[in-house]
This record gives sequence, structure tokens and C-alpha cells, in this order.
Amino acid sequence: MKRSIFTKAASVILCAVTAAAFSACDISGLIGESASESTSEVTTEETSSAAVTTGETSDYDNETTEESTEPEAGNPYERFITDFKEAVNAKKDKLYYGPDVTFGDDKAPEGSIGMSLANWSDSFSYVLFDVDQDGMDELIIGGQWQDNDGIAHIRVYGLVTIIGDQYRIIAAGGDGNELEYLGGSMFYSSRTGGDDLRIVSIYEYNIEYKCLDLICELEIHSKAGDEDSEYVYYEGQGGLSRSEVLYRGKEALDKFNSQKKTAMEESNDLLGADWTKESFK
Repeated sequence: MKRSIFTKAASVILCAVTAAAFSACDISGLIGESASESTSEVTTEETSSAAVTTGETSDYDNETTEESTEPEAGNPYERFITDFKEAVNAKKDKLYYGPDVTFGDDKAPEGSIGMSLANWSDSFSYVLFDVDQDGMDELIIGGQWQDNDGIAHIRVYGLVTIIGDQYRIIAAGGDGNELEYLGGSMFYSSRTGGDDLRIVSIYEYNIEYKCLDLICELEIHSKAGDEDSEYVYYEGQGGLSRSEVLYRGKEALDKFNSQKKTAMEESNDLLGADWTKESFK
């Protein structure tokens, strides 16, 4: 499965994170074994969280990136990148919605997704990549990292597309929410839902509406000191809506793990890609 990957010219500097920074937890596997034991199952004892929204910063230990001082001519996301850098440097707002969002009463339009402007280091990394294979690249702010087992993952802090002549942020990760690109049109997220709740989800990129559709979701309820977690499984019903409870317990866990295993079989052409570093200065 070929995808278009657009990279820029080089220089030298660090890489950072975006819309939020994800904690450096392993979100590679399905649920069931500890991350150190398996990369194919989501662990029942994972303490870190994650999903589709914003946060803090973390550098990539195993990124292949190139530094650039200016977006290369012909980059369709040049205006977005420039405006995003200015917003981070301004240190004025908490979230960034893109250069084309018009605010009413100091509020972003309903349904708009914002990238966090907090906790950035002095640079970030991005790649242009045709996620939906429609001939037009999306902008992915994030990077490649390796878990404790040496398995590579694609972390996403911002997923941006162009509709008409305007930019739209489709998804963002961080602030206790983690978003990972699995390959093909599939994404995985993990987020906190409270002190005793973690929610893991699988999404598919909707080519027609340029958004992420929920495929399935697993709630993991656990209290400190409890040896066992309670699992509740749902399926997507279009957009981000979900069904009533379909499975509980081990049946719910097995169903989600099966869905994630299938999603991870998609070809991930971003693994090993050259990510471009941009300085905020």
C-alpha cells in the first residue's frame, strides 16, 4: 500500500511534541498482558492513560528527523505551520484551532478541535502523508518512538487536513490523552476518564467527511488495590457515537483485543519515515 510522504530540507535541532504531549507509556499492544510481556495486547495493569485530544511534552529518543528553518516552497501546510509557531511563541491561548477558525464570543465554533499550546520545548516534528490515499497529503505533527521492547510506534499530536482552501484539525493528542497511528486508515487512542477509569478506542479515518469514526471502545474500570479490572465493550455507530454496552468482563476484553489486532495488520508506511523538525524560534 503506497502512500505519499512529503519531507523537507535539512539542518539540525531537537524534536518536541505537540498539541499536547503524551506520556511515554507503551500503547502498542492489546489489553491483557503487561507492556513488557506483549506488544499485541492492551495490558490490564497499564497505569498510563490516553485518546483523541491534547498536553505536555516529550522528546523522541528514536526519531529520524530533518531540521528546517523555513517550510519548503510548495508545502501546502506552510501557512498552518507558521501560524502554529506564532501561537506557541505568543503564550497567550491554551489551545490552537488553526488559522482559519473564526471565534464568536471568544469561543471556538462547536465541534472544533484544539491543539495544546502548553508545555512545548523549542521544536516539534512533522511529516506530510496521504492517510486516506485521496491524492492530498495530511499534516501529522508527532513522531516515531520505540517502546521498551524495541517496537516502533507513530505518536500523533495533531492530524490536519485541507478542505477547500481552509485547514481543519481532525484530531489531537496529549494531556492524558494519547493517539497513535496504526497504519492504513486506523488510529488507536487511550485516555483517562477519571481516577478509576481508562478508555481505549480504535478509530478509522473517514475519507468522505474528513474525520475519525469510532470503531470500538473499551472501558477499563479499576480501583487502587484491586487485583482485577472490570471491562465494558462498545461499538461505534457513526462518527464518535457508540452503542449500548455489548460485552462485559473477559468477553469484552477479548473482543477489543481482536479488533485492535486486525487494525494493526494494516500497512504502516510512516514507520521509518523522515520527519521534519521545526524550531519555534
